[in-house]
Amino acid sequence: MRKVVISEDAISDLQKYFAYIISKDGIARANSVYDQVLAKIDEVAASPFELGQSREKYIPGLRKLSFKKLNIYFRYNKNTLFIDRIISSYRDQDKQFE
Repeated sequence: MRKVVISEDAISDLQKYFAYIISKDGIARANSVYDQVLAKIDEVAASPFELGQSREKYIPGLRKLSFKKLNIYFRYNKNTLFIDRIISSYRDQDKQFE
C-alpha cells in the first residue's frame, strides 16, 4: 500500500464540506461521510494500478476520481499517493484551481 499525504488544501476542502453536511444533515451523517472518504482514499492507495481520469490541465500528473458528491484530485509518485484537493462536484472545478 502506498503512503498517503493529504495537502492542506484538501484538508481545508474537507472541513468546508463537512461543515456544510453538519449544517444540513447533522454530525452523525458528516462522520459517516468522513469515514467513507478515508476508506476511498485507502482503496486508491492500495490499488495495484492507477485509478481515475487524467486532469493534467491543472497540475502535471494529476488525476481525478469522483466519489459520491466529491471529486478527489490526487497524484501518484512511486510509493506515495498525494491528495491535492477534495472538491464538491457542485463547485466550479476550474475556479478551484485558479
